[in-house]
Amino acid sequence: MRSPSPIGPVALLSLSLLPLLQQTTTAQRPVRVPDQAQAAVDAYLAADDGARDAALKAAIKALRGKVDVAAAALRDHAPLSALPAGTHHGQEFESGGHTWRYSIRLPKGYDEGDARYPVLMLPDHGLVDEEAGIAFWEQDEQVEDCILFRPVIVKHQDDAQRFPDRQFFAVGAAVAQVYRDALRHLRLHHRIDHDRIVMTGLSQAGYYTEYLAISFPDQFAAIAPESAGGMAVTAAVIPCAPNLRHLHVRLLHTRDDQITPFEHAEQLLAALQDCGAEHAELIAYTDADYLGEPFPKRHPGPHHLRVQHVYDPLLGDARRSIPSSFERVLRYPQQGSEGCWQVAPPDQPSPPRTVRFEDDDGALSCSQAGAVYRVHPDDLSARRTFVVDGKKLRPKADLELLLTDFLEHGDPARMTAATIRLDD
Repeated sequence: MRSPSPIGPVALLSLSLLPLLQQTTTAQRPVRVPDQAQAAVDAYLAADDGARDAALKAAIKALRGKVDVAAAALRDHAPLSALPAGTHHGQEFESGGHTWRYSIRLPKGYDEGDARYPVLMLPDHGLVDEEAGIAFWEQDEQVEDCILFRPVIVKHQDDAQRFPDRQFFAVGAAVAQVYRDALRHLRLHHRIDHDRIVMTGLSQAGYYTEYLAISFPDQFAAIAPESAGGMAVTAAVIPCAPNLRHLHVRLLHTRDDQITPFEHAEQLLAALQDCGAEHAELIAYTDADYLGEPFPKRHPGPHHLRVQHVYDPLLGDARRSIPSSFERVLRYPQQGSEGCWQVAPPDQPSPPRTVRFEDDDGALSCSQAGAVYRVHPDDLSARRTFVVDGKKLRPKADLELLLTDFLEHGDPARMTAATIRLDD
């Protein structure tokens, strides 16, 4: 049984096309990248720490001051990993001075061309091992054409060396910062469709699906948390629900769940609807939806419906859309990079505060002091004019900033070729 959705399927389809229309209108005209320039950019991204400064200078020289060529070279850079198609466990990335593992399934044909693939990201559950966490999804034919990505982070949440501050909010914030580095690794190392990352998780992993999305809403196209509830959701997620306003959010929960209360899913849906969420819904299971007897305590929902409700329409239709004018609830130290803006995050988990970011046809304003607007290279190529406090600005491109910033996140939609400080 499905609770009423705030939008219908036709409206959902139309909204899902908005990012594509926006990309078409702002769009990158085809830019020819000389082989030498592309090779120099690839070499910079792949360089180890000892060789990076020299590689950066070589890349800047090869680009000859052309910001449009630099942006195109970054968009088309060679993946830093050369894994073939198939499932790979025990892959590694670095974060916070520690090495972390992840599992990844690359679809058939991945190593035979230059196509980019949507991603189903699977936050880990502390009680589910690496192989089992990804095996459920890789066996289903519907998800054969996407990348499955499962970092192993939550499993270590009781490790005092990795997470020395044992307070509830502090552990969550530290876990989220490691996930942010996992996303950076994913974007740089694998051939993904950057605008089609969908995240789903069950129970504890469902909570982290919601928590990561409120922390980094500009990273994802959609989320589908299942059986998420309890104090973690009511205390840490629902107060920040407005951050999910522009995402596709599909909540999955059994009505009589005795472990994670169904009413917490209802409360999150209500919070999303109250803030004007554009596409949010709750799919409510009953005993009749299970094959045979329901699971003990109705937790989790029926497994045979998980792929159906996650893959379609989320991986099929949802596209990331980064808004230009919006509000964000800032509460956690992992926040602060919001859309095209950078602001100082809270030093520690704090009472929620709402910050308003405005880009009204180039007129910039922010309700938090010290905000920095990060100018995308496409705006510089289009010679876009900005206005701050009535003063017109046309910033100059900084290729070093563009290259070093991209290495920090690997996301073409959030490239920065210049900055504008609003308190200057």
